[in-house]
Amino acid sequence: MTCTSHDQPAAFYLPFTRAWELAGSVVALLAPCRRAALANAASLAGTALLLAAITGFGAGDPYPGWRALVPVIGTAFIIYARQGAVSRVLSAPPLQFVGDVSYSVYL
Repeated sequence: MTCTSHDQPAAFYLPFTRAWELAGSVVALLAPCRRAALANAASLAGTALLLAAITGFGAGDPYPGWRALVPVIGTAFIIYARQGAVSRVLSAPPLQFVGDVSYSVYL
């Protein structure tokens, strides 16, 4: 079995070791959260998890491993909320533009 502690490059690049990270696509197929309070709570919790991953993990930490759960769950919360406070911020035209061009700029 390939795991981060034994073979980090294989754990990072092989699709069967990271397929669970597609949780956001599964969440996107679920019915959206209909209660505004729950949507706001989910989107804020997701943002907190993403910020924790950004600020809490260092370059020397093994990745993907369990650490990948933090941004995956955070993103799933934001996707599930759909109409929460964070979604309204992310829907701003300047941020949409960044999202539209980010992959092209990355390439």
